[in-house]
Amino acid sequence: MFLEDRVIKHYAKILFEYTKKNNFFHKNIKFIFSLLQNNINFIKFFNTKLLYIRRKIKIVKKIFYNFDLFIYNFTKFLILKNRENLLQKILLKYFNIYDRYKENIVICTIVSTYKLSEDIKYIIAKKIFNNKYSKIHINNKIDTSIIGGFILYKDYKEWDFSIKNNINKIKNKLNN
Repeated sequence: MFLEDRVIKHYAKILFEYTKKNNFFHKNIKFIFSLLQNNINFIKFFNTKLLYIRRKIKIVKKIFYNFDLFIYNFTKFLILKNRENLLQKILLKYFNIYDRYKENIVICTIVSTYKLSEDIKYIIAKKIFNNKYSKIHINNKIDTSIIGGFILYKDYKEWDFSIKNNINKIKNKLNN
């Protein structure tokens, strides 16, 4: 289940990164999602393992190729990776990410050696993000192995200001 959630989030982020600049793609994705919601046969098609991959791709091509080439390629890729059954969940996660983007909300995680106060978390986030976001949701995780300092994660980005990281950098410089 955990792995499936990570896969869904990963594909949703890829979809979002491609579509965030163009509202036209977002409307097409909404349309595809409504097809999935309103047509039980469409859902069954993506969930069945009885059809060969080539056959599924041919059917998807007939449906999506002329409608939107990107959506066709994205769905084809999911089929080739045997993840087409996750399409509906991927689209749901995509809408969550898209809504956060439109509302200018960021969700990040700060890893530290002890629990940080809300004030400290927001000071750190404001310094790193330069007041770019209207709302910031910060999760705090404890990891004593970083010795001190903190690591901030946002999506695929990482800011590592931990003592452990600094020690490793010094160690690498001395070894070279």
